[in-house]
Amino acid sequence: MKSGSKGMKVNLDKTEIMWLGKGKTPCDTMTVNGSTFPFKQTIKVLGIYMSNNLSCDAHLVAQIKKGKNLMRGFKFIRNFLNEMQFLTTLPLYSMAPLYGTAHQGTLL
Repeated sequence: MKSGSKGMKVNLDKTEIMWLGKGKTPCDTMTVNGSTFPFKQTIKVLGIYMSNNLSCDAHLVAQIKKGKNLMRGFKFIRNFLNEMQFLTTLPLYSMAPLYGTAHQGTLL
């Protein structure tokens, strides 16, 4: 979809709408060029979860979940490595979320 004279392109598959303002949303959905979007309470923008009341609760919950998964991975690989291998692998494994996967490259 192009919008206005500047030719801005909007990906309707990734578009989310959130009401930021006092009171309730003016309606339940919004329609743009035939596509209907429901208003959401929380959306993810550039890796940060934002809620319509601007609290960071949703972001903190997501980060805690990510940390628990990382710790579960540490517990799993600890059973297969001796202490020296584990200590040298730990920095690589903890950096893995930055690169997308914990199993990238050789950990052993």
